Amino acid sequence: MQQVTRSAGVLVSAAIVFLLICGCAKAPDKQISDAKTALQAAEQLEADNYMPEQYAKAADAIDSAQAEIENQSKAFPLTRKYTQAERYLDVALSLTDKMKSGVADAKEAMKTDVEAGITAVKEQLEATRAEVKKAPRSKVKDSLDEINGQLDAAQGALEQAETSIGEGNYYDADKKIGKAKKSLKKVSDMLSTGGAAGLM
Repeated sequence: MQQVTRSAGVLVSAAIVFLLICGCAKAPDKQISDAKTALQAAEQLEADNYMPEQYAKAADAIDSAQAEIENQSKAFPLTRKYTQAERYLDVALSLTDKMKSGVADAKEAMKTDVEAGITAVKEQLEATRAEVKKAPRSKVKDSLDEINGQLDAAQGALEQAETSIGEGNYYDADKKIGKAKKSLKKVSDMLSTGGAAGLM
């Protein structure tokens, strides 16, 4: 009788082990690896610069998947579910596919924008220089050096933007154009306030 009981106990234990091995959901390790690899490939295509919203969403989806996997790893093995993590990874992979196919168009669109932008800011720079020349000396004499410094900064930023455009780095060119605009805005504020207060 004891032998039978012992054998039954062994069978039950074996059944439990079998269920734990076969019944547990497995973490989507391959999908995580695939999603990370796809995101790295998108980054190499500069999708983080030219499609930043999609890139950020894909990265967030991967982070969410990893967090969900970590949460499930703390649960009892038979109750673990990775459905939500897999959904996050599907989103990430879908977004990386879109970036792969769309980044060239996004880059071309930014090229068009920066080429138009640099022309507009050059015109703005010349107009601002003319405005400074026409301004009464009494209005700008105390801040003329600072005004000229901002104008030179704008000119330098535009030259750097042109270099970046020539190198095909439209993202950097866009940043430089923004820097030039900021300098010209400071000059405009100084002229309107009549002094260095416009720089504050």
